[in-house]
Amino acid sequence: MTMRRVLFIVLILLAYQLTEAQAFINVTGRLDNGTPRLVYPFDGLRGDVISVRLTVTSGNLDPILTILDSNGTVIATRDDVPGGGGRDLILDSIRISASSRYSVIVSRFGDSLGTTSGEFTLTVERIGVSSAAGSALRYGDSIYNEVTNADPIVYYSFRGRAGDVVSVQMRRATGDLDSALQILNSRGEVLAENDDSPGSVDASITGLILRADDIYVIVATRYGQASGTSRGAFVLTLDAESESGLGSRIDFPIPITPGTPATGTISRQYYQRFYAFSGRAGQSVSIRMSRASDDLDTFIALITPDGRELVSDDDSGGGQNSLIDNFTLPGDGTYLVIATRFQRQGGTTTGDFTLEVTLR
Repeated sequence: MTMRRVLFIVLILLAYQLTEAQAFINVTGRLDNGTPRLVYPFDGLRGDVISVRLTVTSGNLDPILTILDSNGTVIATRDDVPGGGGRDLILDSIRISASSRYSVIVSRFGDSLGTTSGEFTLTVERIGVSSAAGSALRYGDSIYNEVTNADPIVYYSFRGRAGDVVSVQMRRATGDLDSALQILNSRGEVLAENDDSPGSVDASITGLILRADDIYVIVATRYGQASGTSRGAFVLTLDAESESGLGSRIDFPIPITPGTPATGTISRQYYQRFYAFSGRAGQSVSIRMSRASDDLDTFIALITPDGRELVSDDDSGGGQNSLIDNFTLPGDGTYLVIATRFQRQGGTTTGDFTLEVTLR
């Protein structure tokens, strides 16, 4: 097994996929004799830099702040404000060393034996991310690091969901670095790679549609990787489009359940959406696409499992709505519905829609 593969596996283990949970906290609470402490869990990703702030809003509460990792180990605590001023507490620029579940404990001096009480506000926020290799990034993050002869390959991870449209930019900041990028899934398969953006030595991967919920790895390196000779600092940015790419391609359709309406959007970026359902020979199918907002002039088409367009419709649903009514399926298989607009790519209307497939 190559060193690169070993490092890749280690990174995936460090950035294991967390369940959906509260990532940030903004709450109010009260401590008294009946409740001398409160616990607030949150999910931290490797490399997150967080700030925890507690403000006493009433009473004579003498608070204590503590952060525990999933093993119950204290990673930070604060009792008194430095200099003895006030009772508000802050734990600033705490770096998360591993992706895991963490807990913030708000207690009072003396805990159950204490005598103070009062109300407070608690805020846990992510204020940045470490640029160190192995950090888990979130969409919108931008970090600064270096490619050197000693460390020619730098790894980062991020959690993506099916349909996310992802872009990664790697821009040279210093030196003669000839940047190169790869995005891999958790099986180590290369999904996209790039050496040079047009007209520069920077690297970029734009508009990659993720096909599965997974932990993905960004490989930030140089042309030739370990055998390359260029080096220097870089700025790496991870972004995702606000609009999902799920259903944007014929080989990446959205499953639709007959009898259950689906909603979607036709936009300037995506003028058509693909949906898939299973049918049998001799079944009758009706497909209705209705405008839900803006000026969308709907248009639908039914595609066979082998890619042939069987039937289409523009305005049979009344107004600018579309309807394919009681069409008999010619065979068994997975059929595709194209939900689009009048004149398809050449059209100009946009808006939300509902789509319903009925099988009999």
